[in-house]
Amino acid sequence: MVLAISFLITIVGPMSASAAGVAPNLGLAATYAAFGKTGVTNDAGGTTHVWGNIGADGLGTITNLIASQVGGTIIAPAAGVQTAITAAYGYLDNAGVQGAPTAISLSGTVTVTPGVYSVSAAETLDGTVTLNGPGVYIFRSDSAFTVGSNARMLLTHGATACNVFWQIPSSMTIGAGAEMVGTIIADTGLISLGSGATLKGRALSSTKQVTMLLNQITEPTCTAPSSSSNEGTINVIKLIINDNGGTKTVADFPLFINGVRVVSAENNVFSENAGVYKVTETPDSHYIGTFSGDCDANGYVNYVPGNNKFCILTNNDIGAPAAIAPVPPLIDVVKVPSPLALPSGPGLVNYTYTLRNIGTVPATDITMVGDTCSPITLTTGDTDNDAKLDLNETWVYKCATTLTETHTNTVVATGWANGLSAVDIASATVIVGEPIVPPLIHITKVPNPLALAASGGTAY
Repeated sequence: MVLAISFLITIVGPMSASAAGVAPNLGLAATYAAFGKTGVTNDAGGTTHVWGNIGADGLGTITNLIASQVGGTIIAPAAGVQTAITAAYGYLDNAGVQGAPTAISLSGTVTVTPGVYSVSAAETLDGTVTLNGPGVYIFRSDSAFTVGSNARMLLTHGATACNVFWQIPSSMTIGAGAEMVGTIIADTGLISLGSGATLKGRALSSTKQVTMLLNQITEPTCTAPSSSSNEGTINVIKLIINDNGGTKTVADFPLFINGVRVVSAENNVFSENAGVYKVTETPDSHYIGTFSGDCDANGYVNYVPGNNKFCILTNNDIGAPAAIAPVPPLIDVVKVPSPLALPSGPGLVNYTYTLRNIGTVPATDITMVGDTCSPITLTTGDTDNDAKLDLNETWVYKCATTLTETHTNTVVATGWANGLSAVDIASATVIVGEPIVPPLIHITKVPNPLALAASGGTAY
């Protein structure tokens, strides 16, 4: 049997810094997942579920939605909500409060940091938009705005649906199967969700309807960011074994924790919510999935506040083993913080990541994904500038961040060769506020041989 890891992460640089946005006070609208002044309508044949209140103004009606489909309350008429929505829209539109927006395109694969952005109605959100980092995100359209079918938005590095807002002068149309995030406030138009689209946020139309079909809308639970030492993480790492002709990549297997979409190799922060969490994926009949790491065989992980859990989900393509096994790459990453401790309190920490090729073939498409420090920048190592981690090269990366409390920072490194890849994980802890220097240990595991013929055998 061939042990070959194929793991792909796409990293796109963040957009340039924008004005710092200020979240509006939603007032009476804050508890509504869907509100339309003239009504909220669900297609008669569609099973939609809304977590949160839904409502309409005095002349509006709620159509084809019953109490069992609503996690909150159906309220019509909902007094004062339309006024609160109009006020929030004006707040988002106020240049004196929000500052001048930065023009961006949300087409394709885009990573965005917190700020105020203007988007053109002439364009479409049609790929993957990743919101990277804690803070307020405000997207202001110049007219109606469209989200393409199967487009998606992802939250990483502390970004939350609570702090994402869409200021739409006219209508917002969300395509079938799209995964949207944020509070959408439409001024003079309706908000329409296509078949199977999901929204982690709110759909609030100041003057028109909200229309739905087979949708899931989840009102975000908004709490103040926690700085407690009880804060911990669950990190799901997806591995693919393509040793029998398979061609799938990580992107073909969407990952979820308790039904909420997550990204491979990104930390998902939890604080006081101890308990058993369930990791799942969208499966493929041509692959067999198995769990390891901190997950049990069924994908359950027992989370305790303050802990950092790693759940590894491996998908192996089904078929007869290859007669000649391809040789996978083998990489090793070592992470060292400077300083190792901040006894006087919060301060700047510089991380150095040393990446080596300890296998027998050059590695390409190197990616470094940090959980709480970005960007991670390659400073030296690629001596021949061929974008390959050669056997005689050592690549050095740098990243700096300010720590306010004791923290363990993790990086996931991957590299490819012969259509396969290797992954290595390194962590480092910095003590803040105490004169204690934590130990630094590192283990390197090398199988021999790196590949086995179809006749089988065991590698260690």
